[in-house]
Amino acid sequence: MSYAFASTHTHKGTCPMLRLSIVTVYLLTLFSVSAATYYVAPDGNDRNTGLALAKPWRSLTNVNTRTFKPGDSILFKSGGSWSGQLWPKGSGAAPAPIMLGAYGSGAKPVIDAQGVSNSAAIKLHNQEYWTIKNMDVQNWDTAATPAVRRGISVTADDGAVKHGIQVFSNTVRNVYGSPYRSVPNVPSFYEVAGIYIRINEPGRADDVRVQGNSLSNIVAQGIAFWGEMESAGGGMNWDNLSTRVVVRGNTVQYTAADGIMINGTDNELVEYNTVGYVGELGKVGTDYVAGMWPSRHKDGLWQFNEVHHTRRWSGDGEAFDNDGVLRGVTIFQYNYSHDNFGFLLDIAWDYVGGPDQGRTVARYNISVNDAEIMQSKRGNALIYNNVFYNPGKGIFVDGKSNSFFNNIFVAKSSGESFNSQLFGNNVFFGGIVPPAGDTNAICADPLFVNPNTAGALGGFKVQAGSPCRASGKAMADNGGRDYFGGPVSKAGTPNRGVDNTQRKK
Repeated sequence: MSYAFASTHTHKGTCPMLRLSIVTVYLLTLFSVSAATYYVAPDGNDRNTGLALAKPWRSLTNVNTRTFKPGDSILFKSGGSWSGQLWPKGSGAAPAPIMLGAYGSGAKPVIDAQGVSNSAAIKLHNQEYWTIKNMDVQNWDTAATPAVRRGISVTADDGAVKHGIQVFSNTVRNVYGSPYRSVPNVPSFYEVAGIYIRINEPGRADDVRVQGNSLSNIVAQGIAFWGEMESAGGGMNWDNLSTRVVVRGNTVQYTAADGIMINGTDNELVEYNTVGYVGELGKVGTDYVAGMWPSRHKDGLWQFNEVHHTRRWSGDGEAFDNDGVLRGVTIFQYNYSHDNFGFLLDIAWDYVGGPDQGRTVARYNISVNDAEIMQSKRGNALIYNNVFYNPGKGIFVDGKSNSFFNNIFVAKSSGESFNSQLFGNNVFFGGIVPPAGDTNAICADPLFVNPNTAGALGGFKVQAGSPCRASGKAMADNGGRDYFGGPVSKAGTPNRGVDNTQRKK
């Protein structure tokens, strides 16, 4: 699975990269001639040109009524604050996106939509090639009345491909949308988010990056991307999935609904995010939330994330959820899940778009204090080389026909559905009884270095005398590394658990 976004193919007798560079330089030169930088400051004047630090605009009005050109920048003064919705018009171009950001030193400039219904603090619609960076957005309703309110909203309904949407290093806080999933006559939390991107079919997106943002106190979903969906007839257009969608390095804390949700993508990459207290701001009617989940997609890689304290309402409550129709393989690897109701939900919707043809793989993850290891209705997941650590308490699996290899289970007991899975080369300790089918089970202390529930994850490495060493089952296409970055060969006998350090017993 590759996440290289630029082609490196060459052809004999040609120099395509040189040609591309010449074209790019030409376009950049063309756009730079006409591009402008506009400044906005609380002590500015709307009669100013806005084109110099000494002559900034003052209000959002001049920004909202102007159509900007490729390469333009709209910069708000750091430390300043503005009330209302910011909606600049126009689109950038491939070598020259439009920049919306900050200038000067101090706190990020604040855009506060003040809880007006059908608003976002920053909005784009049917636009592309924009970078939104270093802004502080809010949209709180003190009356706590559900409505379509968002922090940053990027939407399109013109049927075109939308390129180059970049949302970087913003603070999104205090957004009151809706805590309800499906209450009649009330907006659903699927319509609102701190960062909300929706490209309606037959349109799609290409090159979307949501990176380094901090979101908190969001009565809605944290980060939501909506692409291709099932049509009214019940089918998916698998040729219309959004491409190059990356969600990286964000922090999402305290939401009413899901932390990060991605729909309608081809091979999305979601990594290095921290998501916590998902569903904590919900109410009766929130019903189902998960920490991080993709749906209606093909392939995907979710790695190096931390998800914690996901709340269970009517159902769900897992850190990760591979939900709905799927093609290809979705991999969850090198993640840290703790203090959620569960670790993984794996749901298939066979009634939408024909038979579900995908598979979930979860490998080299650490799950601490998650009672439910997995709930599965797809029934073909491959779960290997993970640590499931819930000492003194029970753990369980809901579903059947999934495969578990090389895992370490530390718990007091397990649910009966353990006997409905395929097990091999796992370790069981703390009172949990291995299923009869695991003929290579080890029932002994795995000898962690210093197991704990305080986040010092190096404690889940195993000591030199551990029975986990060199006793696992070789797994094809294993990712090439363990949780801690050590190598894992496709040949030979790996360790059990997340640490593959090989030392003599």
